[in-house]
Amino acid sequence: MDLPWPAFRWALQSPAAPCLLLAAGTAVYGAGWPLAWVALIVAVLLALLYLACRQVFAGYVKQQLEADMADIEGTYMGRTGAGFWVEEEEGGGGGLRGMVAAEEAEGQPGCCQLLRLSVDRRCRGLGLGGRLTRRVLEFARDSGYRECVLYTSTPQQPAIRLYLARAFG
Repeated sequence: MDLPWPAFRWALQSPAAPCLLLAAGTAVYGAGWPLAWVALIVAVLLALLYLACRQVFAGYVKQQLEADMADIEGTYMGRTGAGFWVEEEEGGGGGLRGMVAAEEAEGQPGCCQLLRLSVDRRCRGLGLGGRLTRRVLEFARDSGYRECVLYTSTPQQPAIRLYLARAFG
């Protein structure tokens, strides 16, 4: 659930967001309401926008936890051409630092899809995401895939920079 804030900031950069906030504020002020009420209405609209971003990502996480992540063994480990890798804390602590999955891209024979790359926020910036991505690319090559694809959302700018550095484009 790290993504609601970046998604919220991204939404605010949309040309529509400031226009709607200005229009709402102008309408309230034009109706004769005090400036304090205008500020309150704008603040409520901003809070609703954040909550909408949070709800979208919460729904996505819930969907994934109920789908492939509910049966990692059957979805990834038990299938040819698929895999799931985790990075644990050193020293036998067993804490999860990061994970990544791969499988054949749906409807694209011979094409591997990188999925579920996630790095604990305390471990970011240490190269773990790059190592996990490299592991999937090695797996794809060793498994005979011709190419490897992935999909991500615009607010995930650090992930996008990582993928571009690994020749995804």
